[in-house]
Amino acid sequence: MVLESTKLSSLCNSLASVEQLSTSSSALDGVPSDWESSIRYAGLQITQAAGILLRLSQDIVVQAMVIFTRFYVGPEGGSLRINSAKSESIVLRTLAFDVKVTVPHHLALTYLQTLGVLPPVPSSKSRALAARTLSYLNSALFSPQLLYVTSQPTALAVAAIYLAAREVGVKLPGIEWWEVFDVDREDLGFLVVAYRSCDAWVGAEREKWLNEGCPLTVDELDRMMQDARAVS
Repeated sequence: MVLESTKLSSLCNSLASVEQLSTSSSALDGVPSDWESSIRYAGLQITQAAGILLRLSQDIVVQAMVIFTRFYVGPEGGSLRINSAKSESIVLRTLAFDVKVTVPHHLALTYLQTLGVLPPVPSSKSRALAARTLSYLNSALFSPQLLYVTSQPTALAVAAIYLAAREVGVKLPGIEWWEVFDVDREDLGFLVVAYRSCDAWVGAEREKWLNEGCPLTVDELDRMMQDARAVS
């Protein structure tokens, strides 16, 4: 899958196009959209858990989760019905060998320092601000809006700072400071709403699959799809 690159910058990632977001390979294979979101969420959880068990750095784990999401975006992407991830070459071809991922976490900490709210010797409030900012960025990895393949890392970092500062009670500059980091008000507003909805969506997903586990293999998915067709 060739992703659309919006800017030539070391701080920018390749983003999914509108066409790629409107139709997925899994949908073309008959997988309902809500199941697709659930299976992608489960896959991201497994990817994160694997990274933790392997004691990988946060940067590597985040990059792996973003690449996982990229792989399943668009009609030419990997289908959730096909275990294509067994072949590294198929994954690389699907991604057009574009596996570069700029992680917003370090950007966010740098921005906090630039804004003067994360001093070299941080206070308890500034530490809480940094922790909450990183928490928003981690939650966004699971967002059903696919924020890491629809928004640039600069915007992700700025929105996380904006929300975290409001929650922790840290005063930021009165001017439109986000424009300094090349983020406009419209993008900021969208991400703020998306961030706030993440926890509720994750909670609903856990409740949804509480009694029966989310299908994690092709056989399990096919069986559930056959059962759903039989009922309808």
